[in-house]
Amino acid sequence: MRKITILKTTAGITASFLACLAIAVSCAGRSVAGDRDKKDVGGDKIKSLIKKIDKINERAPSAFKAGFVVEGRVGKNKKFKTMGEMVHSASMKKTRITFIDSVFKSPMTVVLQEDRSLKFYMPVEKKLYLDNSDLIDLKSYVDVPVDYRFISSLAIGKIPLIAGYTVKQGIAQTGPEIGSGGDYFIILENLNQYQTISLKDDIPIGIMLLHRGTRDKMEFYLENPVKSGNILYYKSIRFISLGTGDRISVKITNIDFNHKINPQKDLLLDVPRNTEIIRIH
Repeated sequence: MRKITILKTTAGITASFLACLAIAVSCAGRSVAGDRDKKDVGGDKIKSLIKKIDKINERAPSAFKAGFVVEGRVGKNKKFKTMGEMVHSASMKKTRITFIDSVFKSPMTVVLQEDRSLKFYMPVEKKLYLDNSDLIDLKSYVDVPVDYRFISSLAIGKIPLIAGYTVKQGIAQTGPEIGSGGDYFIILENLNQYQTISLKDDIPIGIMLLHRGTRDKMEFYLENPVKSGNILYYKSIRFISLGTGDRISVKITNIDFNHKINPQKDLLLDVPRNTEIIRIH
């Protein structure tokens, strides 16, 4: 099957979008300088930081409408730029993302998730792909070895944690350039992956995933955090695949947490009768 280009934001896709290496690297452009600049932190501090992440996820917006711009380079240095709109309702268990051609302003791809059901509509090709969020393999669509659950959590404003994790290590960076809030790195692991989360002033600013078997590394830089009431979101998320060299940047152009969602308009996917339907799962 031909690869389908699906770029997600968390919304911020996407995303972050969006790093540090398991066992002791940093993220957001800084590296741990040496042993004298970092120290292990105890279990109580690690629990405290994970609770802060849990609190961010609990306060993730129940509904919103956002506009975004995505650009980057994927596969053989092919550059792209697109724009789009995302509408999410937690109570309805629905999310719709529309990717729009930045030149012709016409829809390129429409993604609709209804609970676990996933639909990818390609208007130009008149094809509708049906999938399941529990079973989907994103490699069937894009050459990026990342878990759909992980990406979709970022897209709706959460900080995803790898499934079934245990805590491997917690690190505090203590160099003189660090502000009073300090930098912390939490390293999680499961059977397949390591995940390192970087926090600054108790706010996540980066994630790195390292696959145990393939050693594939993916970095998500979470930039320009903004608080709206109790809600935390990022104006910019960058994704880098160190294995493929793919780079994706997602910028939120506008976001409305008070948008009154009209299900028949905002969360509907209406396709022509002559659309080819392809079921994946």
